[in-house]
Amino acid sequence: MQSPRLPVADDFGTESDTRADVERFAPVQQNTDAWKPTWEVFPLKVYRGYDLRVIEIQRDWDDEELLRELGIAYDRLRTWYRKYFSVMNVWWINQHFVFPQRVGPAKISPHRNMRMRYLLAHPEHVKGQHEIMRALTERRDYGVEFVERAEMGRMVLLASALAAFPLGIAIVYGISNGDWPGAFGIAGEPVE
Repeated sequence: MQSPRLPVADDFGTESDTRADVERFAPVQQNTDAWKPTWEVFPLKVYRGYDLRVIEIQRDWDDEELLRELGIAYDRLRTWYRKYFSVMNVWWINQHFVFPQRVGPAKISPHRNMRMRYLLAHPEHVKGQHEIMRALTERRDYGVEFVERAEMGRMVLLASALAAFPLGIAIVYGISNGDWPGAFGIAGEPVE
């Protein structure tokens, strides 16, 4: 497929150029909207480390529903306490994964990482589209792998909470007993 002819500065806005581009790309756009898979239910394997879940993708789903199900599968793979208390979060999603090895490039560009993470958080932005559905249902032997990485914001929050804990003990002890030097001595003592 050729890219459209870019208009030069003096023919911007002419009706003939605009109509020619629209007519040239109309069949391509119509083909992207035609979503007619041959399967009724597609089993998509979802991995997080060595853990596995299978999502049964329905034929009438769009990308929004698929991303919601992927988010639910990821939350179930990492359990509720890891969802709220872990410093790890999704770094990227490898869609070409055959257990136990990755297929294709070992590293994905940061732009694609951010796009998939954003779409997992906001699946409503791809409502009615089938681009992700096509990519993930291309082959039955491929699955999806969630690759995690420590999130800096959560690590900073954890370190701040650990640093503030002894300070809180010192303030509570100092207020209750009036012994401020003793309070900071007690809060700073190592636990044996």
